[in-house]
Amino acid sequence: MLQTFNRETLRLDGSNPDVEGVIESYELAFKMQKEMPQAMNISHESEATKKLYGIGDVGSAHGRGQGAGTDYFGRKCLLARRLVEAGVRFVEISHRDWDPHFNLTTALGANCASVEQPIAGLLTDLEQRGLPNDTMVVWGGEFGRTPHAQGLMGATTTTTPSRCGWPEAA
Repeated sequence: MLQTFNRETLRLDGSNPDVEGVIESYELAFKMQKEMPQAMNISHESEATKKLYGIGDVGSAHGRGQGAGTDYFGRKCLLARRLVEAGVRFVEISHRDWDPHFNLTTALGANCASVEQPIAGLLTDLEQRGLPNDTMVVWGGEFGRTPHAQGLMGATTTTTPSRCGWPEAA
């Protein structure tokens, strides 16, 4: 009904860039919604592709967080590639447990191990499909934290190593 009103307004106005933009936005949103179920279905991906992304390696924490293996993040990376192929113009992947404040030696190493293969798989897969010509991949962190322990958090009450951050770096 809304599209009918927009098209009628456009017909009466003759030319209206605002209404034309709204119509195009709704048409793109419908196309994306229509494509989404197929884009989200990875069951037809080959075993080789799933292995490339590390899908199947759930580690010790059922696919979540530290020690989780590559399955959880690998699925995100594979879905990102599928969304790009479906025409989605902006895809963001995040790692929910990337910012450990404690147990840095173990946690940071586990986090790095959980993303290394999936990211390499994504970049390799994009390259094999000729998508880097139309795709920009940006890897970023939160706000300039150091990857090592730097002193003690709450030094008067605890001796737990912590990390400094530089919010001005963002």
